Amino acid sequence: VWWRLDDGTQGAKTFEAHAQAREFKNELLAQVAADSWTDPRRGRILFNDWADRWWQLWSSSPRRSPKGMETTESHLRCHLRPYFGRRQLRQITPSIVLRWQNDLEGKLSHSGVMACRSILLRILEAARRERLIPTNPVRDIEAPKPRINPERVFGHERRRTFTPEEFGRFLAACRPFYRDHFLTQVG
Repeated sequence: VWWRLDDGTQGAKTFEAHAQAREFKNELLAQVAADSWTDPRRGRILFNDWADRWWQLWSSSPRRSPKGMETTESHLRCHLRPYFGRRQLRQITPSIVLRWQNDLEGKLSHSGVMACRSILLRILEAARRERLIPTNPVRDIEAPKPRINPERVFGHERRRTFTPEEFGRFLAACRPFYRDHFLTQVG
């Protein structure tokens, strides 16, 4: 099957049986008619290159806070680029995303994992909208659930703060020089 589309893309694929070729051709024509066809060759771009393009566009918004941009850039640099950087966009599959997410759960808190997952989702969603990939593999992976603290579930969790009486005893036991420091922190 040989094809050439209105957008200038062209390609060819060989099949052993005529029926397979006809089926592929009909599926290709249906996708083109539905405006959902993605040229597989466009997905050859490396994740790092696409992330650079995405970052330029995303960070150009004047409504982004400096702290949000700093955090996003840090997550991208530390947790996404090392894992996905040298992969082509078309090679990022749900199983690779799941493996990355599981690795990340051992390193980061639940909110950190969710922040990194959100960045990856946005980057790959932009690639899908630009028709570099047919689907976003992050959407096929269930988000991780927060870790359950059995102490909290069974009501045995210890308080992490002092009661007013405990703090009074603490102040009585510390040196007078430090009392105003602790009062300021508690205040």
